[in-house]
Amino acid sequence: MRYKVIIALLLYMGTTPVAHCHVVEWRASVANDATWQLIQNVDRLDSGSTKQNFMTLDLVEKLIETQPRAALQYLNQASTLQPKLVDTFDYFKFKVLYKIGEYREAIALGSKLMQRPIVRNWQLYLSEKLIELHSLNQDWAQVAEHFRSASNRLGLSKISSETLRHVAIAYHKNGSMSQFYDVIENIASQFPHTNDARWAFHWLMDLSCENKPEHYVFSEELLRRLSWNTQVYPDLKEAILAIVEDRPVRLLNRQVVRMDIFGRLRMLMGLRFFDEVDKIGQEILVQRGMYSKRQVQGALELLARNAIRMADARLAAEYFIELMESVPGYVSSDNYSLADAMRYLSKYRTAHALYKKSPYAYDRMENTWQQFWMAYRGEDFESALQTLTEKEATIRGRDTDGNVAPIYWRAKILEKQGKIAESEALYKSVLAEAGQNYYATLILRKQPEIANAVQLSSEEDINYPPQKQKKEILLASIGELPTPMFTGLESDIATVEELISNELYDSARQKIADIIKRDTLNDESALKLHLLLNKAGDFEPKTRLLTKLSVLNFENGGGLADLNNQQKENNENWRVYYPRAYRDIVDKYAKQFGIEPLFFLSVMRAESYYREHASSIVGARGLVQIMPFTGIRIAKDLGDEKFVPTDLGKPKINIAYGAYYLSKLLQYYDNNPYVALAAYNAGPDAVNFWLESCKGCQIDEFVESIPFRETRRYVKKVSKYHQMYQNIYQRPTEFSNWPKLPENLGPISKVY
Repeated sequence: MRYKVIIALLLYMGTTPVAHCHVVEWRASVANDATWQLIQNVDRLDSGSTKQNFMTLDLVEKLIETQPRAALQYLNQASTLQPKLVDTFDYFKFKVLYKIGEYREAIALGSKLMQRPIVRNWQLYLSEKLIELHSLNQDWAQVAEHFRSASNRLGLSKISSETLRHVAIAYHKNGSMSQFYDVIENIASQFPHTNDARWAFHWLMDLSCENKPEHYVFSEELLRRLSWNTQVYPDLKEAILAIVEDRPVRLLNRQVVRMDIFGRLRMLMGLRFFDEVDKIGQEILVQRGMYSKRQVQGALELLARNAIRMADARLAAEYFIELMESVPGYVSSDNYSLADAMRYLSKYRTAHALYKKSPYAYDRMENTWQQFWMAYRGEDFESALQTLTEKEATIRGRDTDGNVAPIYWRAKILEKQGKIAESEALYKSVLAEAGQNYYATLILRKQPEIANAVQLSSEEDINYPPQKQKKEILLASIGELPTPMFTGLESDIATVEELISNELYDSARQKIADIIKRDTLNDESALKLHLLLNKAGDFEPKTRLLTKLSVLNFENGGGLADLNNQQKENNENWRVYYPRAYRDIVDKYAKQFGIEPLFFLSVMRAESYYREHASSIVGARGLVQIMPFTGIRIAKDLGDEKFVPTDLGKPKINIAYGAYYLSKLLQYYDNNPYVALAAYNAGPDAVNFWLESCKGCQIDEFVESIPFRETRRYVKKVSKYHQMYQNIYQRPTEFSNWPKLPENLGPISKVY
């Protein structure tokens, strides 16, 4: 035992031991029992064997944080693997050099690694560490250079606030004030969620004092992002209001202005402080004698638009009526807002006329759609059909699944007119043209007998050959046989499998990335590599591999029957395109919170495309894109006192919190998935207003009535994904086919 302690001490001090001695650690210094067991397993295996080398790499990864010098010795011990895994060895060596303080060597090695095509996780880690090391050296130019490279490669939202703090200081030291303000505003936008955000916000507040030589002016963009955080921190709202009222503000066009009361009115509306807008607007109306008629008219129009955003269409109409009564010959400069007010009040014919008068410059596609929609909702079906016919191309472009929208709504009108046979013929044409489409899912769920008829008809018309024969026909048509997996590829795949078995997942992903770029793959090897990526924890479907698997052929077309046959015959291919990502975690929390796992995966696909480190420009994070303030609320509900917003980047936390929040929305909206999805994207306040203005609607009519383009497209997209998941995994949905819209909803406090 004493001999083992001496050897370990020598290793820790950097002294090279006798060549035949294995590296040994004493148990008390090892991080945990699993690492200690791994050390014993490595030492028991034959020196230099392939199995020992892979286990040694696993051990290196586990020791880097706690015993970096021992990790370096073990890394040298596995050097026979280096030719196969050059990037892995250099990456681990960089981490060791960083941990032991050999910063000059670490910078040199890290800079070389960044010139290679390495996986994004490694790029992010290296970029952040190189920025930190150059900051320690006070090499501000290199800090800025690495930051520019990282933000171009990875996106600004991926870089941690801790790293951005180094960058902000570098720009400030360099005197690059424009870049400094851009970076520090990005950090401060999360105020007061994190220490870095508090540091940045207070620095900006200090710089904003007008007697400072580096006088800072708060930007409209920063105030807008801070306004989202007031939902959790109401005191922040008072600080923002004080800034808008007392200080100049830098507008989106970079112009710096000290705003008058009308400027504040417009800005506060942009910040979604609707109650404050109404309050200031009322003050203007009370003192209208102090202002010109044009100013009062502008205030009334803005108050009307604000009332619509406050979900009070009746109040909006009252403001417009006051305008018409107080301004002789008044003609609204904003027919669109007035039309919206009439629409929300179910005055469809009036709204239809106003939309026709509105300039197309506002939004040509939406304007055209609303003309059709008001005629449809007002049961003026002849006008509705006429608009569909005359403006079909424009209506097709409204949403991403819009190619068959005119056909679907013609069928819907015919159905309402009692022309069932004509209606069903059009529904069938939708299924024949676009099986992977939101409108196809509506038909499948409401009228499965039509889908069955289409499927049976197609099977009678086509004599499908046996699977083996079909493959030979396909190969003959392209004139060559598939390239077999050659020895080098088989060896590389074996290396990937060893890395995965030793939990070296990033290294496995890196090796697969090398294989994809280097080798010509056939469909068999492409599928194999995709399955290995899934085992390595990477569930993002890779286009380069998917092109070999035929699943992308149905993205922009392909009928229902062909799609169903494809999904049955090539089911494994489709399962990597629609994976059961993070299955153990998803199944656990889906069961705990009572939601359907495939439905949750459909949300994950739409939100992040299964990327665990996904982040949005507005600050949403993780697999199901949870905003920090939402995470804080959920943590409070669940009693998670240790939660910090950065935890949303962890799959387990993100999935658990997302499943909890989605289950709350489903419970609140009577298990209606369409409405719950709309609320997940836009918030319950907006959705409850839309429900109120769509009483008596069926579910397809509600979705089409959603005024937020992003939310409407989101609901359609997730619904389509859910249908695809059900088809591929042959699981019937737990939701009713066409759920009724919820009524008599309780207070929103039931959700958050």
